[in-house]
Amino acid sequence: MARAKVGGSAAEELERLLKRLKRSLKRLCRQEGIEDLSHLRYHTVALSEAVYRSPGGKTYRRYQLKAYYADGRRQRTKTVKSWREDDLPQSVKRIVALYRAVKHIQRALKSLNELPK
Repeated sequence: MARAKVGGSAAEELERLLKRLKRSLKRLCRQEGIEDLSHLRYHTVALSEAVYRSPGGKTYRRYQLKAYYADGRRQRTKTVKSWREDDLPQSVKRIVALYRAVKHIQRALKSLNELPK
């Protein structure tokens, strides 16, 4: 966890932390071969589980990295990438956590900058 430096404002510290987290998110996305999520276009991302059935009755489980966003007045989802159950990398959960942390810090920074000085 980052420690505040003496003489630095809270907004500056949040900006530094935000920049580091975005770099980490971009690096992890590149390693997993998925769309770069560091542009923060989506409201949130989540890992969902889907079960598919073949006509023969066999079931297949897949994990999907989903992005949620608003298109006008409608809520939309986009599947960023999908994996079979045995191919799911552990870093996907870290990507989801990093994305949410970046969004929270970005909102906090925006609120902090809107405060009267």
